Amino acid sequence: MGAGRVSRLVVVSSLLVASVVGPARAAGPKPDKMQCITADTEGQSLRLSGKLLLARKRLSVCAATSCPGIVRDDCLQRIAELEAVLPTVLFTATNGYGRPLVAVRVTVDGELLTDRLDGRPLPVDPGEHVFAFEALGRLAARMQLTLSEGDTKVRHAVVLHTESGDPVDEVPAPGPPTPIATATAVRIVAPAVAPSSPSEGFRLRLVSEKTHSLCSRRHRRQGGSCGLSTARNESARVQREVAEELTSKITLHLTTRLLARSYM
Repeated sequence: MGAGRVSRLVVVSSLLVASVVGPARAAGPKPDKMQCITADTEGQSLRLSGKLLLARKRLSVCAATSCPGIVRDDCLQRIAELEAVLPTVLFTATNGYGRPLVAVRVTVDGELLTDRLDGRPLPVDPGEHVFAFEALGRLAARMQLTLSEGDTKVRHAVVLHTESGDPVDEVPAPGPPTPIATATAVRIVAPAVAPSSPSEGFRLRLVSEKTHSLCSRRHRRQGGSCGLSTARNESARVQREVAEELTSKITLHLTTRLLARSYM
């Protein structure tokens, strides 16, 4: 590894150590030479066993300014290498209608990972893990993930419902619109039976009179007589015309009543 690359790793590692453990280290006692060497050795062992988070924590001890230069530089370089391969996950939580949730408690393998999902990636050791998500007033959710070294900003989404299946702070979705009554055409067939009411008798008399009038005028023009067969044909034709006229009027009347009722 070139000297320039080592220098860059040392600078990056120093910044990472200062941001992660700087305040805690400043408040506590500074490690001595043996503590620095022990922390370096233990950090490398934890790194080999796949416990990257614990390794980073131990290596931050020997990255203190009180440690010998050669030990400190070694620890800073190893921290930079860990940061490059440490898996991170980026969770987003929503309610049943897609509204984002922020105040969510997340645990990994039973240990608290965070109590707030604010868009920041969360570091996790490589391997298989079970994540649990909890929010006030909502059912908990679980997710099983397998992460490998180098998996950074792995994105996953989770939906947290209430017991009723609806968000607490949401108004229920509006139901379907109320159907509007529509008019339906009604086909009425004129009865071919004896009159059962005064109005029916009037209709038949009207047909008879209209048939006789048409038959007489037509055949007088043609110079013939209005026989029984001809009268029957004319009567049938006139009956159809009168029936159609009555059907049209009744259908219009019913349609008007249905439309008026639908807007009441």
